[in-house]
Amino acid sequence: MIHCHVCGAGTEGGTRWVPDKHQSLCLRCEIAMPPKMTRSEFGLLYWGPGFEAKVPSSTQAEFYEDYLTSNLSFRQYVLSTTSLD
Repeated sequence: MIHCHVCGAGTEGGTRWVPDKHQSLCLRCEIAMPPKMTRSEFGLLYWGPGFEAKVPSSTQAEFYEDYLTSNLSFRQYVLSTTSLD
């Protein structure tokens, strides 16, 4: 049985793989979720070129998981997780 990656709903909630969001989502979460990028696209845009050697893989995974399950676009996610001070 497939479950929603965000809320845990099963197939009874209409859960299915959503390609442009790169995860399994129920209908409710799919509607609320903006399109998402792949993990490699995220890493390159979030940390910059060569991020694989600079950022521990566990940190990459945590940030991508957080981004993937948030209802934020990439731009909104960057603004909410970085400081411009």
